[in-house]
Amino acid sequence: MIGTILGVIAAVLGVSLLIVVHEAGHYLVARACGMRVERFSVGCGPALLKLTRGGTEFVVSALPLGGYVRISGMAPGEDVDPADRTIYANQPAWRRFLTILAGPAMNYLAAVAMGIALLLGPGLRAPDPSAAVGELVPGFPAEQAGLRPGDRVRAVAGAPVASWEELVRALQAHPGQAIAVEVER
Repeated sequence: MIGTILGVIAAVLGVSLLIVVHEAGHYLVARACGMRVERFSVGCGPALLKLTRGGTEFVVSALPLGGYVRISGMAPGEDVDPADRTIYANQPAWRRFLTILAGPAMNYLAAVAMGIALLLGPGLRAPDPSAAVGELVPGFPAEQAGLRPGDRVRAVAGAPVASWEELVRALQAHPGQAIAVEVER
């Protein structure tokens, strides 16, 4: 139960981080192009925290999923001053394009950075190719047969198995049948 709750919290935080990175891309490029950014919002619903810096209102809302960057003159039908160079609609097409592209580009850059960090840091665990028992699902045949995590299956129906793939093939060759399994505990 605790693992499920922690998993949900981790997933929400992970998605929130992706949203912040994405919206930061839009924000940074819009500001670099001289556009006025009215609001940078993380989440939806009622605002929990508000801070205004450099003419932009930064908001953290109650529901952590979602977010947006409101750039002046970006909404359809918005009344804009044609002489105001800080308005999105008054920017050259290439600047508007870069501003829109920046969000997804930041997500790609973040993914590459995380991949590099994983490879240079703790790395990725190599899978165990042996016919070892991992986590058991309650009520499934492996548990009913008395297997335990850490057991190593050495033979199925008298035929030796040395790898996980061989174990799977041997078990699939006897669907629905009771078979002898030799285990090293």
